[in-house]
Amino acid sequence: MNKQTRLKGIVAATVLALGVVSVAQAQPGQGPQGGQGQSQRADKRGPGAPGMGMGPMSIVSPRIIEDLNLNDTQKAQYQAIDDFQKEVFTKRKEGFTKLKELREQQMASGKLDLEALFAADDVERAEAMKDHQQFKTKVLDFWKTLDDDQKVKVSKAFTEKQERMGKRMQDKRDGQRGGQRAPQQ
Repeated sequence: MNKQTRLKGIVAATVLALGVVSVAQAQPGQGPQGGQGQSQRADKRGPGAPGMGMGPMSIVSPRIIEDLNLNDTQKAQYQAIDDFQKEVFTKRKEGFTKLKELREQQMASGKLDLEALFAADDVERAEAMKDHQQFKTKVLDFWKTLDDDQKVKVSKAFTEKQERMGKRMQDKRDGQRGGQRAPQQ
C-alpha cells in the first residue's frame, strides 16, 4: 500500500470517528443552538415543556398541570420534578460541554484518542440514564397522588397531545416530496 493511499485511509477513518463521536454527543431535539435550547425551555416552562417529547413524561406539562387544581402536597411534588429537571438539564449541558472540550483538545493536539472519547461519552450517558430513571420515579410518584378526576383530565390532555403531535408528524411527512424538505414556517 503506497503512502498516499494509507494517508487517505487514515484521514477517512479520523473523519468517520469524529462524526461518530459528534453524533453520539448530540442530544435529541437539539438544533443549531446546541444544548441551550432545551435548557432555556425547561427553565421557562417546566419539565414537560416542548422538547420533552410525546412520551408519558409529558404528563407533567405545565399546560396539563394548570387544570388539575393540585393540593399543596401535589404542588410540592410537581415543584420537585420541575427543580430536578432543571438540575438535570444543567448537568447534561455541562457534561456534553466537557466532552466537546475533550474532543477539541485532542483534535488541536493532533492526538485523537477514541478510547478516551468513547469512555467519557459512556460515563456521560450512564449519568443521563441514572437521572432519567430518577425522573421517571418522581413522575410515577406524582401520578400516584392524583385522584381519579385528575387522572381523567391528564389522560384526556395526554391523548389530545398525542393526536396533535401525530398530526404534525403526518403533516410534515406529507409535506416532503422527492427528498426535499417542506418549507419552514
